[in-house]
Parts: sequence; C-alpha cells; structure tokens
Amino acid sequence: MALNWLDHLGDINPQLFRELKGHLRWRNLAIAGTISLVGQALTLIYFYGKLPAVPQFDKFSRYCTG
Repeated sequence: MALNWLDHLGDINPQLFRELKGHLRWRNLAIAGTISLVGQALTLIYFYGKLPAVPQFDKFSRYCTG
C-alpha cells in the first residue's frame, strides 16, 4: 500500500519525490521534532507564567480576570 502511494507521488510530481527521497531522513525528522517541541514548551511556560493567580485558591482564574 505505501509503495503504491509513493509510486503515485512519483508519477504526479517527480521533483518532489526526489527531494523527499534525498532529504527526508529519520535524523532530520528527529532534529526538527525536538526543536519544535522545545520551542512549544518554552512558549507554554512563558504564557503560563503570565496568567493571573487567584490568591485564595492558588489557582488560575477561569476567565483570567483575577
């Protein structure tokens, strides 16, 4: 099934097929995935710190109105 899909892709766009075949490696995917996850985690931590805290419950306000 996957072979038929790749053959179909090669018939539609041979240049894209060559690019994917030449550059799409597990190492490159792992590096890109790691960079993405680290960036998203840093963004989450940054905006999580910006949320106002409700003093009596020590949790975040439901509507962020404090």
